[in-house]
Amino acid sequence: MELLSELLKFHSPGNRYNYYPPASSWNGKVTQSLTWESPTLPLYIHLPFCRSLCTFCGCNIKISNQKEDHIQYVEALKKELDFKLELYFKGESLPKDVSLSFGGGSPNFLHPEAREILFNHLRKTIGKFNGLNCEIDPRLPLDSSFLREIKSFGALMLSCGIQDFNDEITDNVNRHRDWESVLDNLKILKKVGSLGIDLIWGLPLQTHLETWSQKLEEVEPDTISFYPLAPVPWLKSYQEAYGDFTLPELEDKFKLFCLGDKIFRDLNYQHIGFGHYLKKGSAYDKSWKEKTLHRTVSGLYHTAHTETLSLGVSAISEGANALYQNPKIYDQYIYSINKMNHPKELQFEKYHQKNELEIEFSQTILEICQARRVPSKFSQITQQLPKDWFNSSQDQDYPREVSEQGLYFLKNILQLIEKSLF
Repeated sequence: MELLSELLKFHSPGNRYNYYPPASSWNGKVTQSLTWESPTLPLYIHLPFCRSLCTFCGCNIKISNQKEDHIQYVEALKKELDFKLELYFKGESLPKDVSLSFGGGSPNFLHPEAREILFNHLRKTIGKFNGLNCEIDPRLPLDSSFLREIKSFGALMLSCGIQDFNDEITDNVNRHRDWESVLDNLKILKKVGSLGIDLIWGLPLQTHLETWSQKLEEVEPDTISFYPLAPVPWLKSYQEAYGDFTLPELEDKFKLFCLGDKIFRDLNYQHIGFGHYLKKGSAYDKSWKEKTLHRTVSGLYHTAHTETLSLGVSAISEGANALYQNPKIYDQYIYSINKMNHPKELQFEKYHQKNELEIEFSQTILEICQARRVPSKFSQITQQLPKDWFNSSQDQDYPREVSEQGLYFLKNILQLIEKSLF
């Protein structure tokens, strides 16, 4: 249990460093002349609709199956996309390499008519996409037209929320399902693209993971994202109404992580940090070995990108030197888009102009999480941390590399470097 004791010793809440700086520290300034500097265009679209509330979920969602709601939202997305492309590119050609991500919410819950409107507009406006990452609710029926559509966008990663393989545990957090139907859907999705699944450690009633090995052998996902239960205190009344939301003590919670970690590694998965695991021999494992795999809020990518154009309620966009977030309240987002007559009238919930140090640290996050190497200017600082978190390197610019053990403590390494800079 050496890993358990070390996890407890170095436990610290804080940023997962998917982007930097975190929204809680933004300065309220953003450049007025937004330009696009990257040769790629990663496009993220937030689709918030779900059929029910899972009480562990802190995502920005809207419980609605009404066609009118879905179409109204898609029309707002179309307008936002058109105005942002005009603002960024000013009528010039878009980058040839455009990737697409759908998150939510449950993108496959979007009404078929709304989906057709959105997909047709994307094809008309952008044309060809170089791959699609998509969150999918595996409890919902997968109609053939939806599968054809995501395949036409070049389906890369299809990510499904499983959370736990024990139905009693998922029922308790209001995520009801029929496992056999879910398993059938997962097998279908594996024929369309790479399959990723999300699992949670620290759920109420979760005391052991005894069925996980068998279930994982049935599913055989390409990637596993093993997330700690995130605190969502604004849902407390719902959590108490739907089930028992008594949470495990910290040590018991970390024991669950260690159990899951052993199960994954025994099944030939590679841990890459922040709770992500890759099936050895998969395309994502290949990118990891080549040190090109990139982690963002919207998933794993085979190559890094420093800018993201995001659409929809609460979506965060990242430019070369600025970050900005759309309105977080659904009705406010719809209203702000509908009243716009010009791209410069885009409304942001909050925004931030990056300074030189923040840009430098963003690059350091990439170096450490993607290339697993520590720039020389920080090597002395990281000597304060346990020796077995690092290996020595012959590269003078990067004299320390993050070891297999150190991958479990990427957050601690980044927190120390962040503290030294700021």
